[in-house]
Amino acid sequence: MDSYILKTFIVEFFLLSSVLFILLYNAYLITSSSYNFPILDNETFIQSLFILFISFLLSVGNDFGGLSALSLFSNDISAISVKTIIIVATIGSLICGKPYFIKKKINLFEYYILVLLALFSLLFLTAATDFMTIYLCLEMQSLCFYVLAAFNRYSVFSTEAGLKYFVIGVFCSCIFLLGSSLLYGMTGTTNLNNIALLLTNLPIGTATYYFLIAGILFLLITILFKLAAVPFHVWSPDVYEGSPLNSTIIFVLVPKTVFLFLIFRLFYSSFFDVFLPFKEIFLICGVLSVLVGTFLALKQKRLKKLLVYSSISHVGFMLLGFSTGTLLGITAVFYYMIFYIITGFLVWGILSLFYHDNKGSLYLTDFAALIKTNPALALAFALSFFSLAGIPPLVGFSMKFFIFSAAMEANLYGVSLLIILLSVIGSFYYLRFIKIIFFEKHNIADSFITINKTTEKVYSLVAFSLIVILVGFIDPTFILLYSYKIALGAMIF
Repeated sequence: MDSYILKTFIVEFFLLSSVLFILLYNAYLITSSSYNFPILDNETFIQSLFILFISFLLSVGNDFGGLSALSLFSNDISAISVKTIIIVATIGSLICGKPYFIKKKINLFEYYILVLLALFSLLFLTAATDFMTIYLCLEMQSLCFYVLAAFNRYSVFSTEAGLKYFVIGVFCSCIFLLGSSLLYGMTGTTNLNNIALLLTNLPIGTATYYFLIAGILFLLITILFKLAAVPFHVWSPDVYEGSPLNSTIIFVLVPKTVFLFLIFRLFYSSFFDVFLPFKEIFLICGVLSVLVGTFLALKQKRLKKLLVYSSISHVGFMLLGFSTGTLLGITAVFYYMIFYIITGFLVWGILSLFYHDNKGSLYLTDFAALIKTNPALALAFALSFFSLAGIPPLVGFSMKFFIFSAAMEANLYGVSLLIILLSVIGSFYYLRFIKIIFFEKHNIADSFITINKTTEKVYSLVAFSLIVILVGFIDPTFILLYSYKIALGAMIF
């Protein structure tokens, strides 16, 4: 193997070799009668965190950018930066979901193997620059997520969620293949860099032009399905609600960054010469996502489903940043995504602490008078929801501020005003939950969560996320420059 390729994709090779090793090792232990069939979920959890931590260090220290053989992958500086984000998101998601994993007695080590394999496919998807490699990575990631959604085999809701996810995933694959086939038929190549050259100065109004637009449109629909953006969101509430909580956390926090980067790579690099016809689509989907996510969240009584609709609304904000077509807009999108992941650690981490063995779903009223039984978690919950609502001086305000600044710079005044009004309306369901926490009279005696070996990692992550939310607004320079590096790196490359 070429040493240059090995250095360029050192994170992926290390991750794959580690997954194969722990899979064989744990499979040997669990099938050996001399070990009395040990339960390996906790051991595999520690192994996975160690592997992810080493992968993070390798990603941070990786300065070998370049193309793979046949230009199937492009490991530029932007791809390396995005890989670091999704590795951190995976680490945090596993930590947040561990208490639920223990309380529901899902004692299967294969869960963490599937998560690592899904991460492996997402890492390669980040660097993919060819329709064939993009499709293969999408399929591998989807197959792992289907199983993660249906992983709680004792729950009919989990099985239903996995089946729905599978049906939607197959449909998305067909749409992506249709779009790729149209583009290949018109250009004779599947490489994104070659297609970018062929689209330069393409005459408008010809049959070839419209076929290319149709092919690109099918690709965009597939990505919007994966992002759960309106009107392609109908599958996400049921799938996320029915899936085990630890799987839902991964679905919400991990893959979105990769799909946003895929949009960036396609429409700001390969297809930028035909970006104008798709600008309106980004705007429409962004506004509809905020609109639908806001008003449907107002009707929710279960906290998990409220957070799912809230995530749809936040996707709308990020699509608004993409619609600007500017460097500031892309920087704002990744800035928004990074802090959204950190805020997600806080919200989902606290939520997982409150699940019990016999508790199917958590309703908003289950947190009534939480301030009396656990003031620290109540205050952390309140600050995280204030941040998601965009209330200063928390980091959520700066997230939305940069999106609106980019929209104003692109002269999207009317759309910005509409999104701001919807954001104000959306603050109501955040404030309603905070009202329940602080002012409802119904008391719950079992809301005090003790610190043990299972929850101490979650508490540490929650504390770290809370500090970032409080301090990030004061000086967001590091995250802003990191987001700017992602945006600028892919454009230059």
